[in-house]
Amino acid sequence: MDSLALIGAVLGMTFLGVGAGTLTGLAPGIHVNNVAALVLATRAAWGSLIALLAAGPSPEETSLLLSVFLVAATVAHAVLDFVPSVFLGAPSEEVGTLLPGHRMLLSGDGATAVALAGREKALDALLAGFKAKAADVPNPYDVPEAAYRKTADRIGRALFVGEVRLPSRAVPDLHGKLTALAQQAGTKVHLFAALRGTGTASAFPAFEAQKDRTRTYDLSKGVDRVAGTIPGALFASRLAHLWREDEEYVRRVRLLRALKLEIDAAHVVQPLAAV
Repeated sequence: MDSLALIGAVLGMTFLGVGAGTLTGLAPGIHVNNVAALVLATRAAWGSLIALLAAGPSPEETSLLLSVFLVAATVAHAVLDFVPSVFLGAPSEEVGTLLPGHRMLLSGDGATAVALAGREKALDALLAGFKAKAADVPNPYDVPEAAYRKTADRIGRALFVGEVRLPSRAVPDLHGKLTALAQQAGTKVHLFAALRGTGTASAFPAFEAQKDRTRTYDLSKGVDRVAGTIPGALFASRLAHLWREDEEYVRRVRLLRALKLEIDAAHVVQPLAAV
């Protein structure tokens, strides 16, 4: 394929990709990943379509043009998928105030929220080449495979008892108290935490202990006591119903169990979009 024909085929596949990304971005419940799966399943048919745009493409040129199509579809989807998420994804007034786009929609600025999100995505796509990491910049994840395997095995043996949600500034206090708890139990503890821009954190204590029921119960209850001593902290554990006795909590657990029995499991994994 000569250069002019290749350029024309690239432009044609770009426009097709933008059209597909526009469709998936504006249609609730459809993702650009569905398009990628469809392309892989019908690669032979796409080869025939590419042959119409440019005569005699090589296998390498066919792969290049399919990549152009998928990249264009991905970018278009990323720019436009804010439209249904803002206008169709706002559930109720109470929940909507939790998300900036929904909060702007409730105040009458939904179009502004979509425009700002679209501009950010378009600018992000334009600057993608400038943000790419140079080859001489060290990668912090470039470590020997054996080291990764050792860490993965260690984490796999650890006993995770639940999640502690707390203010970010209280994470050191939590770590110190968990260390004291682990020393009393004759074990060691590690703390994995994710900090948010809102000033809160999710912390996951991991104990170097056997995963037997008694050990799990004792450490879970101990973490619950520790979280109770930290202002603003909340311990989320599946075992909490074994020791918490307050009436409201017991009522919520009973309601949750009833919902689990009533809700269709398939809809829990893949919720239906209400249009």
